[in-house]
Amino acid sequence: DMMLETFEKIGPNRNAGVAFRGAWVGTRGDVVFALVESDDESRVAEVAATWSEHADTTQHPVREIEQF
Repeated sequence: DMMLETFEKIGPNRNAGVAFRGAWVGTRGDVVFALVESDDESRVAEVAATWSEHADTTQHPVREIEQF
């Protein structure tokens, strides 16, 4: 529940130039997955840095699949 409480407290993103697209919390409350979007990868790193005092962060670039 610590990650969920932290997520509710500080929110997903307050950085200009980064759009918050969604978030998912693990069933045990020990992990949060957040989908953010920016034309500048360094801005995404800034978002991750805001979480560094609360948890380890990892960034993974993804690509949207519009149809199969």
